[in-house]
Amino acid sequence: MVAVYTNWYPATGIQAQSLAYSTDRGRTWTKHAGNPVLDLGSREFRDPKVFWDTRSGRWTMAVVRAIEHKVSFYGSADLRSWTHLSDFGPANATGGVWEVPDLFELPVDGDPQRTRWVLLVNLNPGAVAGASGAQYFVGDWDGTTFTADNVVTEEAEPPAGTLVADFEDGYAGWTVENDPILEPGPFGGTPYPGTVPGQQLVSGFRGRALVNSFLGSDAPRGRMVSADFNVDRNYLNLLVGGGAHPHLPGTTTTDFVPADAEPVIDFELPDGQTYEQAGWTATGDLLNRAPVVGPARWERGHVGDKLLTTFFDADSTTGTLTSPAFTIDGNHLSLLVGAGGHLDDGSGRTVVELLVDGRVVRTATGSFSGYLNWRSWDVTEFRGRPAQLRIVDENTGGWGHLLVDHLVATDQPVLPRAVETAMNLVVDGEVVRTATGTDSERLDWVAWDVRDLAGKRAHLEINDFNSGGWGHILVDHVMFADRPAQRQLEWR
Repeated sequence: MVAVYTNWYPATGIQAQSLAYSTDRGRTWTKHAGNPVLDLGSREFRDPKVFWDTRSGRWTMAVVRAIEHKVSFYGSADLRSWTHLSDFGPANATGGVWEVPDLFELPVDGDPQRTRWVLLVNLNPGAVAGASGAQYFVGDWDGTTFTADNVVTEEAEPPAGTLVADFEDGYAGWTVENDPILEPGPFGGTPYPGTVPGQQLVSGFRGRALVNSFLGSDAPRGRMVSADFNVDRNYLNLLVGGGAHPHLPGTTTTDFVPADAEPVIDFELPDGQTYEQAGWTATGDLLNRAPVVGPARWERGHVGDKLLTTFFDADSTTGTLTSPAFTIDGNHLSLLVGAGGHLDDGSGRTVVELLVDGRVVRTATGSFSGYLNWRSWDVTEFRGRPAQLRIVDENTGGWGHLLVDHLVATDQPVLPRAVETAMNLVVDGEVVRTATGTDSERLDWVAWDVRDLAGKRAHLEINDFNSGGWGHILVDHVMFADRPAQRQLEWR
């Protein structure tokens, strides 16, 4: 038995194809001494599918060049020496990396005398409907080259209309607010000409440039605001891609901390002072720990200089921290929480607990992001009573830690910060239409029916307030028209 697999070399990140063999029916395996047998020096070359091709009388390998959106075909007589035969792609869905290809022959309508070949390609992420997915091509294989019947070579054309912005001449007419810490992102000083280095291939935009908030990766946050305009056509059509983080009503785009909210707990301890020295009770790996100074690149959104983190020895750190008692003197307690969102999934919790009389009465957790956001508890029934805050970290896996800061008591809940990657239409200070990507680097058309807004003054906001995965947005070619633009997915 011979296994063909992808080797990954940690020192360089190179991916190459290797062999292992078994002579005892798979009970034990030996790696081939001549590994790797196929190496392009690429970090994105993986997932070999090997079969015996009776037509050519040799072994055939289908393997992906992931970020190039290509399936490469190789031939071999002995599995050890491989010759490049041909490439297929890019084609159709290219919003994310291509992975895990397969090439096989199938009978048509059950007739073994009539067959077609199927090339299967998975996407992770970036499928046309968002997240991960798969696509297949039906065609012919001649032993060297795969030729597909269902490659789409044309794009859906939008209806004619009045251009609002195409970003071919910079950000003229827009106010750009870039991250003050992580320069130059997320938008930089000018629209970007396509794909940012380190980003998966961006496609579906028109012209030379587009709004691409991936500058600095997903960490930077910012916004763009257009000049005011009149709504004078039936539809506003625009191309949108990137992260699937929609606008959520009840969130704020300002970094709002109530002016009258004195912190109950703020973690601004003197340098070197531990939690125990400040009256906290610690257990496990959190003994003799102290607040840390921020911000780090991915851990931001705290108030002041310091915050609580349970990330000391990577995510392996576990334990609890219980605060001194305090009196609840507001109807709401609000605090900033980030990182792990583990509740009762069996892997160990990462939660913040409110204790009254030693009993857990409220809980909060993160959202698997290094950016802290407000969590608010209605504690009207406990007003005037003593309470404690307990930080619980039982998780040693990914995002197995918590970030906590700035507990305040207020009469009204503190609004959570927006975490959207969204394009919004704003009228009289209210978001009346919103669009976001589908976790794909391919832009597609969104059509807003704005007939009910005829004659009103409006403006557009492009918001990137997300620092997690797919925390960026792509926008291009905004235009008024009398008809809606058709999405590529529907048109195909």
